[in-house]
Amino acid sequence: MNIGITACPNDLFVFSPWIENKLQAPAPQNTHYLTIQELNEKALSGVFDVVKVSTFALPLLTEKYALLNAGGSFSFHGGPKFVTNCAKVPQEMVCVHGYVSEAPCDAAGAAARNAREVNGQRPFTSRRSKADALAPSEGQALNTREHIQEMTLAIPSLLSSAWGLYLLFFPRPKKIITMAPSKIIEAVAEKRVDGGLLIDEERFCFAESGLEEIADLGHCFTKRFNLPVPLGAILAKKSLGAKKIEELNKTVQQSALFAKLHYKETIDFIVQKSKKDRDLIEKHIQLFVTDETYQMSEVGRSALEAFLGRVQI
Repeated sequence: MNIGITACPNDLFVFSPWIENKLQAPAPQNTHYLTIQELNEKALSGVFDVVKVSTFALPLLTEKYALLNAGGSFSFHGGPKFVTNCAKVPQEMVCVHGYVSEAPCDAAGAAARNAREVNGQRPFTSRRSKADALAPSEGQALNTREHIQEMTLAIPSLLSSAWGLYLLFFPRPKKIITMAPSKIIEAVAEKRVDGGLLIDEERFCFAESGLEEIADLGHCFTKRFNLPVPLGAILAKKSLGAKKIEELNKTVQQSALFAKLHYKETIDFIVQKSKKDRDLIEKHIQLFVTDETYQMSEVGRSALEAFLGRVQI
């Protein structure tokens, strides 16, 4: 079994019991730790049997992969941060919410409907009308839109959920530059770009670099749709067959539940492996490992529909 995940605390939390052979299921033969951009690109080529990907990339992957019900990243209390050095964005804009994009994407929604073929799940269907998708958020500010349209923005990837969420709530900036998530804070602070989208641990520690938050895109999503923001998904190759996919779904779920039951032991392992601050690791896990990680419910599926049915890759 060949799997690909990130080295982020939430992925290490979910997968480390399986990887460290603490389950009855055999451990994967090969585990690759890559950035989310690298994983999205590898998934497009069908490199891994099991792979973590950005939710935003799902519509491009449904031909090769089936969506698992366990292991995904959902947050009820925040998500990627849209930050600035305030070089072009006036101070009064900071921390205001954006607006829902002007056109829903039927193509993305149709592709997303194919992503739940495993286990006889019903396909993705949007429960919201076109008029609802077009409705602006409360407090829409035209000056916000005009300023942001002139920005140069650093983003983790064109397939990242952070970029998809940005497109859902804000206008396209004048220029975008993709770079490693760990490099974005530095680029914004040094004013090589006007703003950036922060994921992973960087979303917790940008203030010490003098940056200002325009919006928490996870909060924007939850406020707008009253749903958790869906950020990452675990996929299994369809060529493995339905029986094997179901086994993998159970294995990922058991691994996540084992980590929850043996929380301190799992955190100790992550601290040792990642060499990161324990408090930061726990903040990360508490935000991105939720009930939807252990077993995706109708709430999680509705969140996927709300996201993928409204924004185009």
